[in-house]
Amino acid sequence: MNPFELARLPIPSDFIRKLTKGTTSIDYLPWAVVVDYMDVCFKPENWDMVVDSVNLFPVGEVTLINGDSVMRYHIVVTVTVTVRYDGITITRSNTGEDYNIEVFKKGNALSDKGVMSATHTALKRACALIGIGRFLYLRDPEEGIPSVTSLIDVTNARLKVWQRLLSIRQNVHRAVADGTLSEEDAIGYLEHLVEIAMFEVAPDPPIDTELDTVERRLVAITSKTGV
Repeated sequence: MNPFELARLPIPSDFIRKLTKGTTSIDYLPWAVVVDYMDVCFKPENWDMVVDSVNLFPVGEVTLINGDSVMRYHIVVTVTVTVRYDGITITRSNTGEDYNIEVFKKGNALSDKGVMSATHTALKRACALIGIGRFLYLRDPEEGIPSVTSLIDVTNARLKVWQRLLSIRQNVHRAVADGTLSEEDAIGYLEHLVEIAMFEVAPDPPIDTELDTVERRLVAITSKTGV
């Protein structure tokens, strides 16, 4: 099982936390658990994160208990997560949001509490695009988490897709080595393969059809040069 398939499997319930607001409860994964699972799936040296931006939008003044008037901010943080596997680099970005107020006693600076919270949310959302914790978004409130059997079926299907992707990639490299495919065209093919690699099992168009198209184009190009 490759790390992307491993990342999509359900995480044991012991690590899931519940956030309750009024009558609504939401299951979530603490940011530290997400980081640990990224380490398990991809190994620490094969992934990293970058905070791309921290944007503060003033939304109005609020009055504190002591009577002081301070500005309230809407905080939006963008985080990019990069993973490397078998020669392929994939990046996914997402945002996190929170609210906070100016803290005048700290030199008119913004308390880092809201920024850190938004950063953790952005990190978890970016990792969910790769697979970590995505099962929380898939489950039906009445049916619960999808069965392990169904997820194994999905995993096996995706594994077959990855095998085809790797085979096509090898053919691309072979064509470049033989001089039948330019490096520029090869980069285009490899970038397209990376996009396909992050599809669901049955996107629109279906992933098998998409791969068939890539293979036919590659064969057509190389056959013209006698390969």
